[in-house]
Amino acid sequence: MPSHAHPIHLPVLLATAAVFLTKLGQGLLFAALGALKGAPVLDTQFYSDIFFAWGLFFVILFAIFYFRFTAGRFFQVPPVVLVRGVVAKINTAGARKTLFVCTTLFAAFVVLNGWQCDDAYHSHKMSYNLANGDGFVYNIGERVTASTCPLWSLLVAGFYKVFGHMFVMPILLCAALSTAALFVLLRTVCRTPATTVLATLLLAGSFSFVSFTTSGLENALLFFLWALLLKVFFGGDGRAGSGTGNSATGATGSGAWRRLFFVSLLGALILMTRMDHGLLLAPLLLWEAAGIVFGAKKTGAKKNFGGILRRVPTVAGALALGFLPFLAWEIFSVLYYGFPFPNTAYVKVGTGFPRSDYLARGLYYFADALLRDALLLFAPAVLFAVAIARRAAAGRCVPVAAGIAIYWIYLLCIGGDFMTGRHFTATYFIAVFALFHWREKRKALEKAAQKKAAGAGDAGAAGGEGTGTAGDAGDATTAGTAARSAFSVAGALVLGFVLTQVVRGAAHSDNRSVETIMKLADIRTNVLRQNVWDERNIIFNHTSLAKNVLRYATGAKLLYKDFALDNLHYITEAKNAGYKGDVVPIAPGQNMFYHADGFRIYDRWALWDPFLAHLPAQYRKKWRTGHMTRESPLGYRESIRTGENRVRDPDLRRYLDAIWLITRSPEIFSRERLRAIWRMNTGGEDHLLAGIRGNYAGVAKDPIPPPFEEAKED
Repeated sequence: MPSHAHPIHLPVLLATAAVFLTKLGQGLLFAALGALKGAPVLDTQFYSDIFFAWGLFFVILFAIFYFRFTAGRFFQVPPVVLVRGVVAKINTAGARKTLFVCTTLFAAFVVLNGWQCDDAYHSHKMSYNLANGDGFVYNIGERVTASTCPLWSLLVAGFYKVFGHMFVMPILLCAALSTAALFVLLRTVCRTPATTVLATLLLAGSFSFVSFTTSGLENALLFFLWALLLKVFFGGDGRAGSGTGNSATGATGSGAWRRLFFVSLLGALILMTRMDHGLLLAPLLLWEAAGIVFGAKKTGAKKNFGGILRRVPTVAGALALGFLPFLAWEIFSVLYYGFPFPNTAYVKVGTGFPRSDYLARGLYYFADALLRDALLLFAPAVLFAVAIARRAAAGRCVPVAAGIAIYWIYLLCIGGDFMTGRHFTATYFIAVFALFHWREKRKALEKAAQKKAAGAGDAGAAGGEGTGTAGDAGDATTAGTAARSAFSVAGALVLGFVLTQVVRGAAHSDNRSVETIMKLADIRTNVLRQNVWDERNIIFNHTSLAKNVLRYATGAKLLYKDFALDNLHYITEAKNAGYKGDVVPIAPGQNMFYHADGFRIYDRWALWDPFLAHLPAQYRKKWRTGHMTRESPLGYRESIRTGENRVRDPDLRRYLDAIWLITRSPEIFSRERLRAIWRMNTGGEDHLLAGIRGNYAGVAKDPIPPPFEEAKED
């Protein structure tokens, strides 16, 4: 039987069933353990796992139904009757149906699991202010960006202006972008029903990936932009399945120039969404540019260095034209905010902490991903193996793998993140896209080789019987390879969910049932618990879209505004005292969005505080990535409360004057302000911070309590 008539392989269904049974069993186990400990049965963990399990259950039903009543009919027809053209037409129709059903089920699955994390509201606050005409700022009247993803914030602002409702709209927008990303992936690199279902399962089978398909953060936009970029970039390998393609040093015609421009343009949008993705992007741009500069060579002729030099300015022009949106944003950022990078970047980079601390937390971040969601690391690891072992055949997968490797080194050096799996989801999506492209490219090359061999056989004297035997052998080889691939995927899914997802949430103590399992296994997780947590598990009960819709339908109180009410009293007390603003221990995103009402509030994590962000962080042995505490120098809190600079230390007072001139002066283009921007960004004011060290030795401080987690440690 021809290999292209194969229905979905049984191991894929087994892998799906393993995912479903594991998640369902995990949800029931958590509920049972919670009930034994006197906790509510329908807790956060139960909801998240049961929703996850039912979504995958629908995928199983689809696979069984579709391939039982459509593709299964191929077995009932003698192979002799299967004319190649008819089979191709039927398979194409089947692939389209599979694409539609998988995309629809994935969209429903994502919406069912939709939620928003607290950090998303810091970006939403800027979007809200922009949509209401108060500027693209965090605190009204102060030009500071607390968003690491300006393009996402701008997109949310536009949709909020049209549709309103900052809870429902971002979740649905995230779901739409994530589904669109899946559609582009399936439409580009999945040519058969089997690969379409398999790719969908791989993405839906990652807990972290599904968590950040919504969440209100920029991940969904990154998925979509990377899908478009990879579609363009892999177009340089030729259409999968056509048997043709270009190498990295191949064509330099108009198609290559257009591809370089669009890769640059989409790369610029990615940088505007998350600037550190430039590390993922750089190898792709170098590969594309090098292919144009060095690619045009006549066979047997010496290299034309004159031609190479003539192509360099044109390549540079295409890159510059593509990156115009990012360059425009950077110019705007320097002139408007006074700095080229978001305020959060200065918070997390300028800490003065030992590099060894960052590396240790980076290792913990990787270990946490391995414990919770091994698929995040497994798919890129397979891509690394392909790029190394099959370097010549891997083609454009090589720079993609290089970009992921560089980005992983970067994550290691910055200490990872405090949200489990967040920064691995984009590299996971990119790796899955690249692996399926490589598979389709390999199949196209095999088909071309078989066609060539068959033609040579026909030209010889072997006869039709010998050719048929070779064809049967080729089909058997292809079927065996596909089966082995399916079994490998099944093994990966079982490994990821049985060995790691059962101990999911090991990094945070609120997960009661996981804590019980960890104690029984005597596994030490103190460091992980301190540094990484499952934010979805913490906040899902409050910001689950499905749960709030059900509560709205039954007339119950909605919970999406009530996650951080324990810390709301800081804002309430400052308002009641009649202050213009305040510096408080902690200001969660939901409190700032729903309850600050234009009131200037800063906290000791300084994510939107332009003054404290540039001061060294206070070193603690158990500091958590992304949450480096700053001390408030004596008089700074009073300065915020009164709107007048009353910092006691003379050098720090001068530094605050410079910061306020940059961020609060109404004359944006005044010579004095532009001079202050230049001095601040070139180190001209750094000498004013010479007297302050990481633990603020010798500097008087305002008596502000530490954030809640540091208070627990103390």
